[in-house]
Amino acid sequence: MRKIYEFPLPNGGLGSGYMTGESSLGLVLLHEWWGLTEDIKQTADQLAEKGYRVLCPDLYRGSVATTPKEAQALALRFRAQEAISQEITGAVQCLQGFGKVALLGFCMGGALTFSSSLVLPSLHAAICFYGLPHEDKLVVDALRVPFLGHFAQKDRWCSPHRVAVLAQRLEEAKADFEIYHYEAEHAFCNPSRTEVYHPEYAALAWERSFLFLQRCFGRL
Repeated sequence: MRKIYEFPLPNGGLGSGYMTGESSLGLVLLHEWWGLTEDIKQTADQLAEKGYRVLCPDLYRGSVATTPKEAQALALRFRAQEAISQEITGAVQCLQGFGKVALLGFCMGGALTFSSSLVLPSLHAAICFYGLPHEDKLVVDALRVPFLGHFAQKDRWCSPHRVAVLAQRLEEAKADFEIYHYEAEHAFCNPSRTEVYHPEYAALAWERSFLFLQRCFGRL
């Protein structure tokens, strides 16, 4: 199954996204600040081949950026809390109709993954690739979801300092978490970003992610 899929939102409206796979193990995949691109759809297809049902909600509601300037403009207009309470919650609830659900996101989607995991305790796991909300929103005491984070040491946006703050707060809260650091740059898992893509570290991050999902979904 591979199609654009509509799903109900908590406010009674409809959200849309890209759906692929037929498993009872679900992944809600949150896109980067570029929008619901072909790259994200291809990532969803690859995850479906690994045995997951994947839903990528279109958080920009049809808009896709092709330049950093366009992406920045879309991100500035984006209402994160509304997306969490509507599209992301709706996508999670949709996949819960089929079975267990985890949340996974890149960059902006990574930050949304963390923030969403604070208010969606029914998730089985949350996996973040190089994205975090600002420090004042890292209210880790509310985290009840196993959390996995992949972060780049040369990332100027999601910096090592911000990751260190997160790790300290998670440790103090006795959260269930794993954090990994890679000697790479932001977006090192994105093969379309040839200037920063690091295939070896990307493969390692995915290997760790699949093991984490197996544990959280009860397969280990």
